[in-house]
Amino acid sequence: MSDLSLSLKPAPWQIAALILSLICCAAFFVPIIPAIQLSPIFEHLFYTYDPPAAGLGLALTVIAAVILDQRGKAKALFGWIGTHPGWISGIAFSVAALGAIFVYHTHPLSMDEYAPRLQSEIFAAGKLIGQVPLSLTTIFMPSFFNGWFINLSQTNGALASVYWPAFALLMAPFSFFGVPWLCNPVLTAATFLGLSRLLELLVQDAAVRGAVLAATLVSPAILINGMSYYGMPLQLLCTVMFTYGLLRGTRPYHWAAGAWAAIGLTAVNPVPFILYAVPWVFWIIKKSPARWRTLAALASGGLPLTLLFGLGWKIFLMKIFATSQAELNSDSIISILSIFQPPTPSLLIARAIALIKLCVWAMPGLPVLAFLALGSPNRHSLSSVFFASALLTLTGYLFVPFDQGHGWGYRYFHAAWLTLPVLAGIGIQQLIQRQGELEKARMFGFLLVVSLGSLLLALPLRAIQVESFVTNHLQQIPAHIPDNTRQVVFIHVGCGAYTADLVQNDPFLRGHEIRLVSQGHEQDARIAATLGPHPRFAASGPCGDRWRLD
Repeated sequence: MSDLSLSLKPAPWQIAALILSLICCAAFFVPIIPAIQLSPIFEHLFYTYDPPAAGLGLALTVIAAVILDQRGKAKALFGWIGTHPGWISGIAFSVAALGAIFVYHTHPLSMDEYAPRLQSEIFAAGKLIGQVPLSLTTIFMPSFFNGWFINLSQTNGALASVYWPAFALLMAPFSFFGVPWLCNPVLTAATFLGLSRLLELLVQDAAVRGAVLAATLVSPAILINGMSYYGMPLQLLCTVMFTYGLLRGTRPYHWAAGAWAAIGLTAVNPVPFILYAVPWVFWIIKKSPARWRTLAALASGGLPLTLLFGLGWKIFLMKIFATSQAELNSDSIISILSIFQPPTPSLLIARAIALIKLCVWAMPGLPVLAFLALGSPNRHSLSSVFFASALLTLTGYLFVPFDQGHGWGYRYFHAAWLTLPVLAGIGIQQLIQRQGELEKARMFGFLLVVSLGSLLLALPLRAIQVESFVTNHLQQIPAHIPDNTRQVVFIHVGCGAYTADLVQNDPFLRGHEIRLVSQGHEQDARIAATLGPHPRFAASGPCGDRWRLD
């Protein structure tokens, strides 16, 4: 593809990339203090799945550090990518869609994924809330999930996700046609198109734009989450389009940026978008000559949707599911604010781990390349704003008392992930303009090696890891029997690993399979008799029993 030869003396940024890779590898040998409390799944995923990726990242960084693109063919390849972003978008869609089927098995792995899909199925049916028979409300899902992920009324069987609804609304058409798993691949493909347009405003060199688009594509955090049911791909798309609309600088684009902001705020929860957007609001107030017109356009585009999908939706849920006026008042004020708490030692350790995860789920060297935008004497005027968004996101989550539990990469940072390729693009362009041909050959040689290595090795490694994890999780209950009979699975939620997350149902109990919390064999048999005319025990698994109902 290119004539590559050895370069004996690495540049300072290459040394920094090597040091970062070494730190990531060394982090797995640091023992966790027994008093530090991390969620079991967060600790398991970090210590089981991230070390091989960190080692691979170090190997790729070492190889890439001694490579030059002498004939400029790597630069030419990246230049073609930069002028043909539709191909990157198409590849992203294809890989994410195939991964949703063959890696993720079209299965919402965690409650954070199941809740929006459940709500999307409610919207797809033309309803605002689902309905569960009163006789099943105590076993429709584990009781400890009620109010945390899903609202289920024990008095009337009303059912809805606790999350804000924009992501579920966007998924609803896909659920209507029976392909909810296709939503995130579409959003991921759209993100690459939006990111390419944003980069055109900030980076003049097409080869640099192509290189950071490729770096984004091969970073496992992007495509693996694009295979999932998590809401982060929508949050990332919203921050990309919000920023693009702001920087285009005309009133229609500012109005559109406000609309994207409203979707980002109400996608799942408003915190990620707020943390990203706050520096941009200050930038508008400080730098824009037409600051008040800009803010008015943003408000006119975003406020109606925010009031409808945000405040309106939360008031609707509280009125449906609050059992008393006192509970309604409590939910509306105290519980919303109580999510923010001072950081504990355990949380600080969790956030340190999250930074390692952020690095090992990105293309090797990408975080270091992002810092190039800040180290240049002719620093781009917007670099500090992008950096402030990244920094505020990282520091803001020091006050959110969850380590993220399940999740691929550092998912709390995902809404601000665009700052990595954007800052890297700005920094790379400034570096090669300042240093000349040798640095250009060094940079594009490095980028080619780490991009190809990530594409051919890191992404398949992560896909294999995720597929294995999802498969093992599903195998805790007996597999669906491939016939037309209606079936019910009674799941022993205290058995195995996160079996409570397997209790997933259609919001109106349509379809051929129901999953309920087991109450013991005799009680399960009585419940099965109420669900079908001829219930028959069919199969048993490590943590569940399957019955035929017809």
